[in-house]
Amino acid sequence: MSRILTKLLWLPVAGAGFLACSSSGSGPNAPASSSGSGTSCANDALLNVKLGPLAPATLPLTKAGDKGALQFVLVDPMTPNPPSQDANSWTLQVLDGTGKGLMDATLSFPNDKAHGADANPWMPKMGHGSVTPMATNNGDGTYTIKNLYFTMPGVWQLTVNAQSPSASATDSTMLSFCVP
Repeated sequence: MSRILTKLLWLPVAGAGFLACSSSGSGPNAPASSSGSGTSCANDALLNVKLGPLAPATLPLTKAGDKGALQFVLVDPMTPNPPSQDANSWTLQVLDGTGKGLMDATLSFPNDKAHGADANPWMPKMGHGSVTPMATNNGDGTYTIKNLYFTMPGVWQLTVNAQSPSASATDSTMLSFCVP
């Protein structure tokens, strides 16, 4: 079994949002693994980028909302880091237009039917999704996202909607990442 080196690298790619990828092999241009021992998103056509061996992300990672009204920040803890098959748990901070934590926001995870997603999270290359996660308000402007369940390695997308308690600010973002 080959040793899999992983790193979480977040890049904005064609509006897709955060991107995390993995690669198997030993060099920066190692070929994608085709065995059951791992996977590579490095050469995935969806990504349109080629990345080498990667390792866990340094948090926090910030992504502006689609409307620019809110920001979404992935913070510690992220369990596991990088994301993996089966159960994952993330902590997401939602910031308002002034950069302050948005207290008591409502988070939801809608299906992105406009892009063919019948579930959320969604695996675009394979055309299937997983169980919709749940968000718990931590009372400090952060939200724990639980039940992030990824059934197989590869590129996954998670669409997150956030609405302020007064409904004066709403925004959404898509987080794209790779499960090694």
